[in-house]
Amino acid sequence: MHDSAFRIGELVMRTYCDLAHAKVLEIGSLNVNGCLRDAAAPTTIYIGLDLEPGPSVDMVIAPGGEYPVENDSFDLVMASSVFEHDPRFWETFLRMCRAARPGGHIYVNAPSNGTVHRYPMDYWRFYPDAGLALADYARACGLEVDLVESFTGHRHSDVWNDFVAVFRKGPSADPLNTAFVYQRYPCSNVRTWQSSAVFHGSEATEDMAILARLRQQVDEAAAQTDATEALRDQIAQLEQALAQKRQQEQERSDELTHLAAAMAGADQDRERLGSENADLASRAAVLQSHLVQRQEEVDQAWLRVRELEAEREALRDQVEQLHAAQAKSGAELIESEKWVYDLAGQRRKLEQRLAAVEVALAAAERTIVDLKRDGAVREQQLRDHHETNRALAGGVARLRALRGSAEQIAAQAHDLHSQWHAEQHPLTGLAAVVRDALAPGSAPASSTMLREDEPFVGQTVPAQHKAALHANIEKLVARVTEQQRALFDEQARTAQLHETIAALRAEALGYHAKASTALEQLEVLRAEHGQQARKLRAVEERAAKKDRDLMWMRRLYQLMDYAGSGWRGLLPPALRRRVLNRLLIGKRHFDGPAYLEKYADVAASGMDPLRHYVNHGMAEGRFVDLGG
Repeated sequence: MHDSAFRIGELVMRTYCDLAHAKVLEIGSLNVNGCLRDAAAPTTIYIGLDLEPGPSVDMVIAPGGEYPVENDSFDLVMASSVFEHDPRFWETFLRMCRAARPGGHIYVNAPSNGTVHRYPMDYWRFYPDAGLALADYARACGLEVDLVESFTGHRHSDVWNDFVAVFRKGPSADPLNTAFVYQRYPCSNVRTWQSSAVFHGSEATEDMAILARLRQQVDEAAAQTDATEALRDQIAQLEQALAQKRQQEQERSDELTHLAAAMAGADQDRERLGSENADLASRAAVLQSHLVQRQEEVDQAWLRVRELEAEREALRDQVEQLHAAQAKSGAELIESEKWVYDLAGQRRKLEQRLAAVEVALAAAERTIVDLKRDGAVREQQLRDHHETNRALAGGVARLRALRGSAEQIAAQAHDLHSQWHAEQHPLTGLAAVVRDALAPGSAPASSTMLREDEPFVGQTVPAQHKAALHANIEKLVARVTEQQRALFDEQARTAQLHETIAALRAEALGYHAKASTALEQLEVLRAEHGQQARKLRAVEERAAKKDRDLMWMRRLYQLMDYAGSGWRGLLPPALRRRVLNRLLIGKRHFDGPAYLEKYADVAASGMDPLRHYVNHGMAEGRFVDLGG
């Protein structure tokens, strides 16, 4: 199993089932360079089926035969790197769907590209829309199957691009999954049950994209080489022109020398050649002007040469920058490690912020509970005060309404006392005082509503009783009014208390919002940290594999150089190859016969094992264990 298949399979298992309590069935479970059983939990019920016995195989089945397991019983049924070797993979898919329980999931991983790897045969490659066809075929055969998600994964250190599809078997009342695997793995041509659109669509495969980038780099390098050659041609042409200018300058200098000699002879014979002196001077001036002009042209030529040399140095700098691109990947790896450490620090800060918010939220909730309890007590007291005030106001009104003679008022007071006594009215005592004060033959007495220091001077005359009664009623009305003002003050305090509770509730909601935001940020940082960690592991694995392969190739070149040196270089090619094979086996570097024995497809092709390993086998992950 190659690296990307294991990574994707592990994500699917953790996403689409509860591994600690899940029942999983794997088709093609033989451990070849790793298996998905390694990703299961210790308590997972894991059953592996394959065509031959071996590690991680629990049951051996015949090709095309039914599975010796109960249908509708598995939470997850998987087939990774199997369908490309199955001549009738669609029938295998139906058996997998029957084995899954209603609401369970079916996971398929098969290559979308890559080299031929017969095990024992290599029949198929799967394109991005293959998941739709499998789901349609299952429904046509009477099974309720939905495609949850499918995509084409990007490669890791190997050459494979995996086609991935996850299905769910119905009927099921549970909603379809929305925590998709494609969101946590680099991929293209994504389909989900939520939409018919294709996300990250790409008509070209990753192989085609890599080939296009390499071609572009080759074209750019060729263009730079052509530009360099053109500059070299221009420099050569300018150097040739400069040599010609120098030759012309020398000729002009020789001509000036001859003219100077002629002028010396002309001075000796000035009288005889006086008319010719003016002509010679004119010619000398013209020649001097030409010489100055040629000197300027030479200076310009040298300036152009220096410009061309500067351009050549710039091109050399560009070539050095291209050579430095490889070193840049190492620096990016170090930078990614620093980013991971910084991300861990940010996560710790967010966790501390979240703990502080939770403590403040708990304190606010306790305060709200206490205020609600106090508010309930105050509201009950207010209701009691309201009832008492209404009863007092109604009693005072009825006492003021007493009319008639003393006997009639006493009778009315007696009726009020009887009614209020049954109702437990707060003015029951005052009605008894009025009744007793106005009863025939009774002496006037002070009402219980009067203060102790305010004497009541009574007469036996009913008018005096009535005046005393009205005075007591007025005092009672004053007290009721005072109680009503106190009641209004209490209502104002209760309203203020409600406002305080509302403010605390708003503050608690604010803390809840801050806590939710902090949790969301923490989850985002955890996801980014996981993605960066996976990228870092992938880069480290690719770098380590490249180093191992480079060391192996260097050692191979040393051994080949040794096998072809000295007298061994005079041997025929067949004998030299035999000497090299024995040397490689003796140095525990490569065993050709063991490689052919392990990989029957290489032996059937007739290709030299060492050549096949260097050109293909190393990239495909093939190897022979030499025991050291």
